[in-house]
Amino acid sequence: MAQIRLQILDDNGTELATKSYNLGDSLDDLSRIEQQIETLRPEILIDITSELLSAEQSKHEKNTFSKARSSHGNNKDAQWVISFFGS
Repeated sequence: MAQIRLQILDDNGTELATKSYNLGDSLDDLSRIEQQIETLRPEILIDITSELLSAEQSKHEKNTFSKARSSHGNNKDAQWVISFFGS
């Protein structure tokens, strides 16, 4: 069974995801392989978009959290309030 493997890397070469797609049997010439890839193209593009958005969201959340922590550490007027509820 023919298979293609898609590896998604960031700008630094870090692997974000690896996806495999089965192309099926009886793909004995380049034209049939190309047709099957074109059939899978919408699914592949959805997967790539999803992986890239997830990676960017994770990166953004990490940066936002780091900035929030560092700004609290530098702010001498910051106050922490701890409340306990219960009996």
